[in-house]
Amino acid sequence: MTAMISIKGVTRVFDSRDGDRIVALQDVSLDIAANQFITLVGPSGCGKSTLLRIVAGLILPTSGEASIGGVPIPGPRAAGRRALRDVLRCDPSHASARDHLERSAVR
Repeated sequence: MTAMISIKGVTRVFDSRDGDRIVALQDVSLDIAANQFITLVGPSGCGKSTLLRIVAGLILPTSGEASIGGVPIPGPRAAGRRALRDVLRCDPSHASARDHLERSAVR
């Protein structure tokens, strides 16, 4: 199996407003083959969204490596990060994702 998405030893630590360190992911490794379907399941706060944000390039891991097709996933770019953040926070009862993207687009 050749990995399309590869996560090797990924750790992500956030600093809280109180100065505490919050470990969202610790030493996570995962290989996903092309055309393979997976599901991330776990309780609230276990790091599912953090892992997806790393794979999407929205945030960088504190340590470890994440790649797609053998190419390291680059860090976020300001304009793209802002647009995607707005989409992720959108309330579908108020506006569509397209509406949020159009409002956040850099002109």
